[in-house]
Amino acid sequence: MRDAEVACRQLGCGPAVSALAEAAFGEGTGPIWLEQVECRGTEPSLQACWARTGDGAACRHKEDAAVNCLDPILEYATIGRRVSVPVIICIILGLIICLLLALLARQVQSARARHRDSRRSGEPFSEAVYEEIEYSPMREKKMRFSFSGGCRSQQEHICPYFSP
Repeated sequence: MRDAEVACRQLGCGPAVSALAEAAFGEGTGPIWLEQVECRGTEPSLQACWARTGDGAACRHKEDAAVNCLDPILEYATIGRRVSVPVIICIILGLIICLLLALLARQVQSARARHRDSRRSGEPFSEAVYEEIEYSPMREKKMRFSFSGGCRSQQEHICPYFSP
């Protein structure tokens, strides 16, 4: 496959799909230039790989190698469609995190609204409720005028309207 990668690169095609042997596309004609090619896979062309020079009597065209390369136009068209499993997992986790953050923001907003409402209702004197116990206007009038005295002296600050 490393030899096939280099051959596809040299031809200007996309990456190698498969490496075939035994004249899979038919036997070639003419001189054999390279024999027993061994590439690392990073070379720009087959001439940069290790190989024996051809046209010795060792190779015949019935042993011609063949490669299947991906069409470069199809490769670029499908790059956007190929999504690896880790990318899909990252997208799903990202969506879950966004959903959780939205729920958390909603909870915080709701808690703030409840706190604001409880502060308003907890204020003293927000709604005054008055209740008078055993109030009788006639009794109060009677108590005021039935006491003959008043204050004992001008300097006295407490007037005994009600006797114990």
